[in-house]
Amino acid sequence: MENQAATHSDLDQLMAYDSWHWAYWSSIRLQKSNFALDGFEWLPGIIRTPKRDKCYKKASQMAGTEGFVIDSLHGCITRKYPLGVLYLFPSKDTVTDFSASRFKPLITDNHEAIGQHVRDTDRSNLKQIGQGFLYFRSGALSKIVQGQHKTSAQLVAIPVDAVVYDEWDLMSPATRELAVRRMEQSNIQAEAFLSNPTLPDYGIESVYAKSDMSVWMIKCDKCGGYTCLELEYEKALHRLPNGKVLRLCARCRDREIYPRNGLWDARHPDRAMAGFWISHLCNYKTDFRQGTDPAHILDMIENPPRESYKVTHFWNMDMGMGHVSVRDRLSYQQVLDRCGDYGMENRDPGPCSMGVDQGNDINVVIGKKAFAGDKVVHIGTYIDWTELDNLMKDFKVSRCVVDALPETRNARAFAGRFPGKVYLNYYNEHQKGSYSWNEKEHTVSCNRTESLDSSHREIMEEAVILPKQCEVIEEFAKHMRNTAKRLEEDPETGSQRYVYVKLGTDHFRHAFNYFVMGLQNMPNLLFPGLA
Repeated sequence: MENQAATHSDLDQLMAYDSWHWAYWSSIRLQKSNFALDGFEWLPGIIRTPKRDKCYKKASQMAGTEGFVIDSLHGCITRKYPLGVLYLFPSKDTVTDFSASRFKPLITDNHEAIGQHVRDTDRSNLKQIGQGFLYFRSGALSKIVQGQHKTSAQLVAIPVDAVVYDEWDLMSPATRELAVRRMEQSNIQAEAFLSNPTLPDYGIESVYAKSDMSVWMIKCDKCGGYTCLELEYEKALHRLPNGKVLRLCARCRDREIYPRNGLWDARHPDRAMAGFWISHLCNYKTDFRQGTDPAHILDMIENPPRESYKVTHFWNMDMGMGHVSVRDRLSYQQVLDRCGDYGMENRDPGPCSMGVDQGNDINVVIGKKAFAGDKVVHIGTYIDWTELDNLMKDFKVSRCVVDALPETRNARAFAGRFPGKVYLNYYNEHQKGSYSWNEKEHTVSCNRTESLDSSHREIMEEAVILPKQCEVIEEFAKHMRNTAKRLEEDPETGSQRYVYVKLGTDHFRHAFNYFVMGLQNMPNLLFPGLA
């Protein structure tokens, strides 16, 4: 009896410390079954990581939300998170749907483990769990006004110890800037990100790349070697004559391997954030849905469909990887391939167009029309707005397009020194068609996606020539590859539109865009020898 009591005491202590053991031994009832290990062997390592911050890059329907909600509930009940948890979804509708269809049953079906700790607040998006609060909120920000996000009322006056970003790729990066302020009173300040990836180098892909980058390594019963299906699928997937596809050990290729026999291995264990990546290749249940069957996955890899959206959906939702069509993102080499044999110029007889983008510095692209195509003659970074005055004169700039934000005052003063030549640009997502030039106000407005499409084609269709390769051009090429076009759905209305997403530092990309805008209706050079 004493041993039995001790065992129960040890289990109680373990359940108080460990959210996965708490859910498992409490037999937490989920929508379709009890919380279990079978089929989700990778989940304990994600929930139980000792690292404060974590991210989960995943294929669809891989138990992400269930695991992170259970971890949040356990943290509130055991006072691991005494102030509570802010759990963010992409939209208000997602919050409402989750609360009604999944969270409410979770409470009512698990009274002893969960329900008895919940204090009724009469609000579907706010629950008091023990002494703390679990806030379900939308991570969507208000509409952008003149390029600036409004503060989200959903994220105001909520003190918490932890923030969870569920479907991080569908939220604005600015959401995090607001959310982390909710933890200023906390000594814990834990963050968790989970999402199906969308684009390379963006969202959850970017977060995962900064983590310890753990992968699920599956042990071979024969040779004892380990295989990561996500990294070694080309070697591991083997098609039999009857069409069935096996997962083979990538080391000996002589034995079928089983995802349940795996463990997490961190490729960068010294990094502070824990990061996990899992795909449908590790879904070994026999009741395969399309997308989880290894044969379907190999078919998609070997014979991808012609429709680019289907290819993107496969890599995002089945493989848990960011993907973008080669048509929708410039490559570093594509930009360098546009380099000519002339050097960077310090002056030009013009007429030239100049594009200016604001950041910590001022990024400038100058060029002109020529018979051989549009020609960039100067690319540079400057500190003071007055330096642009000399560029206007030295390059005989007849039209300059300037990013109006964030420093509107300096941009307007610059435009005032060159009346009729300098225009402040404002992107207008509702505008269609040609640019709208306002000579009286010294402004130009355009649809952001349409204008970036136009400058994107300058590189794709080899319609522009750049100075020969040098350090500045190499930096320019890096900026140019840091935007990508994707189909985006408004989480509130369901409407879809293509947008360019920032993947990294992209100031020269926008300066180039403004330069191309400025070329509109400018004449070709009369004397081709001047090109």
